[in-house]
Amino acid sequence: MILLPAHLARHVGAVVMTALLAFAPSKVRAGETITGHDPATKDEKLEKFAAWHKTNNR
Repeated sequence: MILLPAHLARHVGAVVMTALLAFAPSKVRAGETITGHDPATKDEKLEKFAAWHKTNNR
């Protein structure tokens, strides 16, 4: 667990949201459905996002 000062938390959230907004279209272009990607609501999609995030340094 990482603890952040409250004034930084919204910035971290914005960075993650920006990455999610890049991830979802990349999966749709690859032929997957948007369901579960935007918003990321399914654990399997979040796991795919985590792997994509790590690979793409986003």
